[in-house]
Amino acid sequence: MHYLLFYDVVDDYAARRMPLRAAHLAHARAAVARGELVLGGALANPVDGAVLLFRGESPAAAEGFAASDPYVLNGLVTRWRVREWTSVVGADAESPLPDAAQRPSRPWKLWRSPMASVRSSPPPEVAATQHVYQVALGYMASAALQVVLELEIADRLGDGPKTVAQLAQETGTNEETLYRILRTLSSVGIFEEQATRTFGLNLAAAQMRKGPGSFRDMGLWITSPFHFRVYSEMMHSVKTGSPAAEKVVGMSVFEFFGRPENRELSARFNNAMTAFSAAVAPAALKVYDFSDIAVLVDVAGGHGQVLASILCAHPRMRGILFDVDHVIAGAGPVLDAAGVRDRVQTASGDFFKAVPSGGDAYIMKHIIHDWDDERSIAILKNIRAAVGDTPNGRVILLESVLLPPNQPDFGKMIDLEMMMMPGGRERTADEFHELFTRAGFTLTRIEPTDAGLSVIEGRPASTN
Repeated sequence: MHYLLFYDVVDDYAARRMPLRAAHLAHARAAVARGELVLGGALANPVDGAVLLFRGESPAAAEGFAASDPYVLNGLVTRWRVREWTSVVGADAESPLPDAAQRPSRPWKLWRSPMASVRSSPPPEVAATQHVYQVALGYMASAALQVVLELEIADRLGDGPKTVAQLAQETGTNEETLYRILRTLSSVGIFEEQATRTFGLNLAAAQMRKGPGSFRDMGLWITSPFHFRVYSEMMHSVKTGSPAAEKVVGMSVFEFFGRPENRELSARFNNAMTAFSAAVAPAALKVYDFSDIAVLVDVAGGHGQVLASILCAHPRMRGILFDVDHVIAGAGPVLDAAGVRDRVQTASGDFFKAVPSGGDAYIMKHIIHDWDDERSIAILKNIRAAVGDTPNGRVILLESVLLPPNQPDFGKMIDLEMMMMPGGRERTADEFHELFTRAGFTLTRIEPTDAGLSVIEGRPASTN
């Protein structure tokens, strides 16, 4: 039998779903793999709901899907309901009409098994094993992504579909092997085989093309062979509590990036952070008012993408970009492209020792999560000292705020990255409150953004 699952959603559903979309789609694809979900998608113009078609002997599969859907668990779905659907026309109709005149005549007879339209759900243990397989095989998809990113396949398909033979000739690769890579990625929703051995872009694949807002630079970093080397040593972190990266490279990961011989890997990391900042900064500007800040200091600001974005939105604001020498050296093109170089002073140094004075607000994107509590507090105390008694002084963090246990959460994946690479961690709202208190700040605001991070504001704590 067929069952329709209807979702009513919140007004800003299209924006709020983005941090949870990967988890929702994984949930949906698992239901497809089990033979339960046939079709699903959001309503359009306006995006005010969704409809999903299930097949089964009872509504249990549809109801179970809704009950554990990340969109439902995180409040994006305001109401859901399941209705039995009597389908009477079409190749997959459960109750086809008997009138033969309604069927187009064919010179051949299509035989279908009486059981062809009945797909019973697998036992719970089998479905659970399939889910574990999906997680266990994730490294294969990551490695395949690295290949297509390096070969710039998405850009090569920018003007339309191409055969694998064409792509192999352009990239100097083996045609059969490249086909198998693209066939696998298309099976998980990246690229689309539009004709036999001919591939085109879909929405997911298009995100890997070069340009503003692209996933390309972040993808090259996340899927890099360096990551595979580090994550193969996860047990070292589990047993010792130390970052696996230190075992792999023999020093802290940031010290490793600073070595001249690792310039290419360092550039890949910094390009990824710049690309991520390009998405985070506009999202922060939507939820936080920066207009009363005269001088904004971006601590460990990388190439200055966050600072440049905020200065563009506030023409009277000036900025100070602070980072280590070899990172600051790459900031020029970003500041020039934004047209803000004349309003930005650059400075280099060690934020564990001091940060530049002269700002009435200090911002850090994804910096505190790099460090354990003691070192995070040391950075925040240096900012507190620099803020002093400045009227309206504050610290602003752009960080993940972890969701409660068992909820799908991109921040929990980033937390593993912090555990493995620099030795830091993601934190809950309560943990940020504790950090701020110990550093002399009062946590005053947490504003979630549609980029997956939150704007976390702290003001100097009263000394009275």
